[in-house]
Amino acid sequence: MKAVLFAVGALVWVVLAGLTQAGSMSSPSPAPMQEVERRHETPGRTRLLAWGANSAGQIGDGTFHSRPEPVLVHVPGAVKGIAAGVQHSLAVLEDGTVWAWGQNMLGELGDGSTTLRTTPVRVLGLGEARSVAAGNFHSLALAQDGTVWAWGYNREDQPSTGRPFHDLPEPVQELDSVVAIAAGSAWSLALRKDGTVWAWGDGANGILGTRDVVATSVPVQVPGLSEITAIAAGWSHALAVRSDGSVWSWGANTFGQLGSQSTAGSTIPVQIPQLDQAVGVAAGSAHSLALTSDGRVWAWGRHGLLPSPSHESGPTTRIAEVQSIGRAQNIAASGEDSLVLKNDGTLWGWSSGSGYLVNLELRGLPRFPVPIARGHVLVGLSAGPTHTLAIERHFD
Repeated sequence: MKAVLFAVGALVWVVLAGLTQAGSMSSPSPAPMQEVERRHETPGRTRLLAWGANSAGQIGDGTFHSRPEPVLVHVPGAVKGIAAGVQHSLAVLEDGTVWAWGQNMLGELGDGSTTLRTTPVRVLGLGEARSVAAGNFHSLALAQDGTVWAWGYNREDQPSTGRPFHDLPEPVQELDSVVAIAAGSAWSLALRKDGTVWAWGDGANGILGTRDVVATSVPVQVPGLSEITAIAAGWSHALAVRSDGSVWSWGANTFGQLGSQSTAGSTIPVQIPQLDQAVGVAAGSAHSLALTSDGRVWAWGRHGLLPSPSHESGPTTRIAEVQSIGRAQNIAASGEDSLVLKNDGTLWGWSSGSGYLVNLELRGLPRFPVPIARGHVLVGLSAGPTHTLAIERHFD
C-alpha cells in the first residue's frame, strides 16, 4: 500500500531520551488538530472528557447534542493518548488498544465499516499502539515497534480497492523507528528516533520542506533538520524543535505563522530567531505557539491570536509572550483557537474564530486567555476543529 496522503493535525510534543510523548490538529473548515499525551504522572486514574460541537457524534456520549462543558466519554480502560479530528475522535488506552468514534463516511474510524458511531468502537487490525493522530478524514497510529499505521481517506491509493479510502488500518511503507507523528491539511510528518523528520502528502506551499512543491505518497526526509525533539503540523505550515531549544519552520506564511519576521513562505526549514529554549510547539491554521523550558508560552501568526484584549489586525510576524496564565506544561492550537494546560492542571484558552474549543457559549470570544473546564484537573488535551478532548486525572 502507498503511504496515506491526507491528514490534518497538529502538535506533537515529544522528548526523546525516555520522557512521555505527546502529539496536537482545526472551525467547521479544516484546520490543524492536536494530539497530546500525558506528561506528568500523579496519583489517581485517568478518564476521558470531551466538549464542543457534536453534529457527527464526535463527542462520544451517544448523542448529537453539542456540549459547551466537558462530559465523560466511556472507554474500557485508562487513557494515555487522544486525538481530535474534524468530526471524529481517537483514544489509545494503557493496554495499547485504539478506540474511535464520530464521522466515518471515509473509514476514518478503522472498524471495517463506514457507519457513523456516537460511542467509541475499537479500531481493528492494530497491535499495541503508542499514540494517535487524527486528520480531516483519516487517522494515524504509532505502534510500539515504531511503525506507523493509517486508515481513512487516501486518494493516492484507489486502484487496490476501487475506493479512495481504507476502512481498516494499513502500514505506512518505508517508515520505521518513529517516535512521534503529526498531520497537516493534506500531508503528514513523522519524527524518527535518530532525530530526523520525514514528510509525505501534498507538496503545496513547500510544506514537505524539500524545496519541491510536488506531492509524494512515500515519506521523504526533510533536509537540514537533525536532533529534532518535537514537531507540529498546521494547516499549511510546520514547526520543529531541536535539542538545543531552537525552533524551525517552513511552508505557508501569509499571516506570519513561520515566525520569520516576514510574510514570505519557505520551502525549506528556517530558524525562528527569537526562540532558543523551546521544548514544545503547536500549529493552528495560520498561527503558532511555542512552550519554553521555563513554562512560558509564546504566540505569533494570524491576527487576533496574540492573547491581548487590544490585539493587532492583519498578519502578526512579531513573537509575543502569552500573558496572564503563569507556567504551562502543554499547549495546543487548532483553527483560530489556542489552549494552554498549566502546571496546576487547569486549562486556559482564547479564540479569534469559532470559539468551539473554548466554550460554545462564547463563540468568537475571548481573544485573551480565560479559564476553561473549571473544576477538572487535566493531564492531556487534544484540540480538534470543532471539539476538544482532554484526559483528566480523577481521584476516587
